[in-house]
Amino acid sequence: MRAFEVKQDRCRVCLKCMQVCPIHAVELQDGAVRVEDSRCVNCGLCYQHCPHGAIDWEDQTGMVREFIRAGRKVIFSFDPAIYGLLPEGVLMEQMAAAVKKLGACGAADASEAAAAVASEYGRLIRERHSENFILTHCPVVRNLVEQHWPELLEDLIPVTSPMIAHGRMLKRDVPNAAVVYVTVCAACTLEMRDVRHSTEINAVLTWPQLQAWLRAEGIAPAARFPAECWSCSGITRTPGRTAVWPHRG
Repeated sequence: MRAFEVKQDRCRVCLKCMQVCPIHAVELQDGAVRVEDSRCVNCGLCYQHCPHGAIDWEDQTGMVREFIRAGRKVIFSFDPAIYGLLPEGVLMEQMAAAVKKLGACGAADASEAAAAVASEYGRLIRERHSENFILTHCPVVRNLVEQHWPELLEDLIPVTSPMIAHGRMLKRDVPNAAVVYVTVCAACTLEMRDVRHSTEINAVLTWPQLQAWLRAEGIAPAARFPAECWSCSGITRTPGRTAVWPHRG
């Protein structure tokens, strides 16, 4: 499986995607560009470099809308990389308030999960007697090793990614929650479906997809929300687990 799809009606067969693909997963078959599932590691280079917008990233916004319509407790988990993309003056608390207006019951910062994963890396590296270690926080790296360099499997550190770790942390506090991970990484979409951990994350949205949804609903995260609206009732922040910001109002 892959996170990307070639829209043939937009493709001009310029072959830019073939030029940038590092593992030759893009092929020209019968005059059409195709992505070979068995080789694609979902790095996203073809998506980034296509000059015609012919490569689409799977959009799960509809899935998240269905969770909300069905009355599920939806928590948005924000990849730490999102902090570098927030508009000037916008804080995470304001993003939490914005997704609450979409119908979510809270938002959470995945940085704490990333810190926990890094701590586990340190412990295993100290305890294991090995010359080589390959960190596994990036699903593209794991895909690359598992699909193309199986001889390196023993060097993969057996620690889950921050995304999966955060899903587990959140569901420990809110067992029936639908966790939506907001990220800039396409490979997270496929990692979410991996049978080894397919229940921790319920949907993945890209930062542009979330922004588009907010715009469509007329919600501007930059707008200031009254400080007194903030509360930790309903969803609690458990020390040592993860920070969750619900918003009332």
